[in-house]
Amino acid sequence: MSNMLAKTSSRRGFTMVESLVCIVIVGVMLVAALRTVSASNLAQVSVANRGVGGMLAQSLMDEIMAQQFENPTFPTFGPEAGETSRSTFNDVDDYYNYTESPPKNLDGSTISNMTGWARSVDVGWADPTNLNKNINTDTGIKRIVVTVTKNGQTMATRAGLRVRAP
Repeated sequence: MSNMLAKTSSRRGFTMVESLVCIVIVGVMLVAALRTVSASNLAQVSVANRGVGGMLAQSLMDEIMAQQFENPTFPTFGPEAGETSRSTFNDVDDYYNYTESPPKNLDGSTISNMTGWARSVDVGWADPTNLNKNINTDTGIKRIVVTVTKNGQTMATRAGLRVRAP
C-alpha cells in the first residue's frame, strides 16, 4: 500500500487554482488586445474621414477659385438675383454662406455615400493687415473658407484668397 501512495504523490499536474489563474491571465491579455485593435480601427476611420473631408473641401475650393473675382455687370456681394444654385454662380462671393448636406456635385446631384457629411463656405473681405480676419469694407481681397463636417465634427478646412486684378 505504501507503494501505491508513492505513485500517486509523484504525479504532477495543474491544480484547479493554477488553471483558474491561467484563464484569468489569458482573459486579461485578450481584453487588452481587443482594446488595441479597436483603438487602431477608430484611428484608421478617423484618418480616412479626414482624407475624404480634405478632398471634399479642396474640390469645392478649386471650383470657387476658378470663378471670377466679382460679377462685372452686378458687382454686389453675394449671389445676384437668379443665382440660386452652384451651377449658376459666376463669381467668388456668390458662394457667401453656401451650405449643402449631403455634399453635391456641380450639377446638383448628391455625391453617393455621404450621409452625415456637410460642406459650408464663408466668403468675406479680408483685412489686409491680418489676412485671417474678415472686415466689412471692400479691400480688394476676398477670403474664402470651406469647411467640411461629418456628423457635426469638422473633418477639413481650406482657406484661400482672391485679389481683384489691377
